[in-house]
Amino acid sequence: MLDVEPARFQPLPEAGGAQLVGDPVLDAAAACIDRKGFDNTSLEEIAIEAGVSRATLYRRFGNRESLFKTLLLARAKPFQKWSTQILLGPGPIGARVETVLTHAILEMQRVGWLDRSLHAGMSPASIRLFKAAHAEGAENGLRPLLEALIGERARAAGVSIPEIIDWTADQMITLASGPEWTEAPEAQIMSRLARIEASLERLAGGSEKQ
Repeated sequence: MLDVEPARFQPLPEAGGAQLVGDPVLDAAAACIDRKGFDNTSLEEIAIEAGVSRATLYRRFGNRESLFKTLLLARAKPFQKWSTQILLGPGPIGARVETVLTHAILEMQRVGWLDRSLHAGMSPASIRLFKAAHAEGAENGLRPLLEALIGERARAAGVSIPEIIDWTADQMITLASGPEWTEAPEAQIMSRLARIEASLERLAGGSEKQ
């Protein structure tokens, strides 16, 4: 745990399952995903929902996967601003990461369209999409933290930052797609993430000895 309790993440106001982000096309995509999930939502359906042509979507996003990744990143933006302050702030490294991942999992379960997609079972393609968005979102917080943490000795031993980021995404998907955390959710999730904190603290200890 952190020595100083960080300011809690303040979730966006509830707006039904769609969880609006303020962009008409992305909000239309969220509404479609909320009804049918990632894997069963097409560009045609999003175009109809948004009141635009399919060609407009292609010009803006290129393909369906790019649109979905943009939606994930847009929805995560307020959380990323908060999490970057925690990750790059004071306190033990493992505890900072554990705190951010805990709140990320709770937020994933709170966003209706994402929560339903997770519990319906995401295809390998949708999981890759989520991981790509997670990796891009990690560029300003988790990645710089790991870059500072992992020294040459750890790299020589085969420690890979992209693999660590990918692994944290796996943990988020696994825990967020499980049963809803009803009683003391933060404590329950943190107990499941304890090995992440311990592993990062060991890496930090190894770097400090170089």
